[in-house]
Amino acid sequence: VALAAGTGKFTQGHAALGFTTSGKAEHPNAATVGRLVGDSLGTLETTQLYTSSTTVYGPQSGTVQRWGDFSFTSLESFIAAKVAVQALRRAGATPTRESFMRELDALKDFDAGGYTLSFSPTNHNGSSFVELTVIGKDLKFGY
Repeated sequence: VALAAGTGKFTQGHAALGFTTSGKAEHPNAATVGRLVGDSLGTLETTQLYTSSTTVYGPQSGTVQRWGDFSFTSLESFIAAKVAVQALRRAGATPTRESFMRELDALKDFDAGGYTLSFSPTNHNGSSFVELTVIGKDLKFGY
C-alpha cells in the first residue's frame, strides 16, 4: 500500500510482510517477504531471513524458552507495537500517513507499560535509555 502524492489517500502499491518462523527442523527466526506492484500476480520475492540461529531460543538465560517468551527482542517489539497502535488510535477513524506521523511526533510521556517514551518532530528516538549488556566468551549475557 502506498500513499498517493499530495492526496493523503492510500493506493495499491508494493507489499511487504514481516513474520517469525520456527519448526521441528528450524530454529526460531525473523523474516520478510514482499512483492513490487509490477510483479506477476500470485508471486512473492524470495524470503529473507534476518538471522541464522544455530542455537535454541533464550541464550540470555542459558535455558530453553518457547519462541515469544520474554526477551530483549520481544520486549522491544512489544513497546514498538504499543507506540504504533497508540498513534493509530490518535490519528482518527481514517488515518493517513500524515495523521499517523503527526500523532507519533506528538506522543509525549507515553507509558508503554512501565517504560515511558516521548517523541517530537525533531526527535524520533522515543527514549535515551540504554541497557548495557555484555556477551561473554561463554556466550552468556552479563548485565
